[in-house]
Amino acid sequence: MDERLTTFLERLYREGREHDADKGDRLERLRNVEPDTARLLALLIRATGARDVLEIGTSNGYSTVWLADAMWATGGRMVSVDIDPGRTAMAAENLQRAGLAGRVELRTEDAGETLRTTGDASLDFVFLDAERPAYVRYWPELVRVLRRGGLLVVDNVLSHADQVAEFRALVHADERVSEALAPTGAGALLVVKNTAAIELRDYDPAWPDRYAHEAARIREALGERVVRIEHVGSTSVPGLAAKPVIDIALEVPDSSDETAYAPDLEAAGYAFRIREPEWFEHRFFKGAASDVNLHVFSAGCSETARMLRFRDRLRSNDADRELYERTKRELAARGWRQVQDYADAKDAVVAEILTRAGA
Repeated sequence: MDERLTTFLERLYREGREHDADKGDRLERLRNVEPDTARLLALLIRATGARDVLEIGTSNGYSTVWLADAMWATGGRMVSVDIDPGRTAMAAENLQRAGLAGRVELRTEDAGETLRTTGDASLDFVFLDAERPAYVRYWPELVRVLRRGGLLVVDNVLSHADQVAEFRALVHADERVSEALAPTGAGALLVVKNTAAIELRDYDPAWPDRYAHEAARIREALGERVVRIEHVGSTSVPGLAAKPVIDIALEVPDSSDETAYAPDLEAAGYAFRIREPEWFEHRFFKGAASDVNLHVFSAGCSETARMLRFRDRLRSNDADRELYERTKRELAARGWRQVQDYADAKDAVVAEILTRAGA
């Protein structure tokens, strides 16, 4: 930020404070963000490369100027809304004085209407600094308009903690987002829309051949140390939609004896990623191709048997296969902090199907 704009913002902030000093009615105050929070907003715009930005609560344009200046680096544009036409006019004048009028579309309208008419997953960044009682009502729309990885920043969550308690509870409970509190200024809540997208594809008849190719490579690498090898997971069930990942269950004489098999698997291109001695002595390898997961267990492991009972039930029972696919699609449509959370969310339906399979 150049010295001219820095001086302008310092003066604008000072004028805002002086304006608010003798105003008993909070609605008459400009209520500008603290400079530290404004700097954080500008930094986040630059760090995320945000190009499509919405500000809810323009006021006199103090934060708007900070955001618009940061967007020079990203080449984006922003929309800023305020319900008060007088505030919109003040912001327009200040943006003009700052030389940033061309970067911002100012609107005088209800923020709820702005959100309702904004496209799904169309925004990279939203700054929310408006009338706090409306935040709970805004929440479903805020999540809808953010792209995966998009960021929402909410001001005044420490200074007015009681007024945003219900809103924060909603955010905290929503599995589609992750949050953190930045204790700067009046307190800024940072909310990111989770990026762990689950890609389900219709069944691909080529998946069994992909498994057969990998199984042959594993047998070649280990020879007689392969006690059992099976295609498991959703790609092993004809007709079932799945993430395009080939899951393989391999039994060796003793999976805890890594020296007996891991070096040869690694030499064949399988990367040793996870060691879980507390869970069936499980070892996990990633294939040379990223679409292969290799799970290693000891001979006779009950977890391998469970996987196969589940697979065989889905292969033989249309109703359970349809139930499982329906559940998978419903869960995949949500946002997840990580892919394992999606997998864990299927536990209940898996248990239900295994019960019917006589597990």
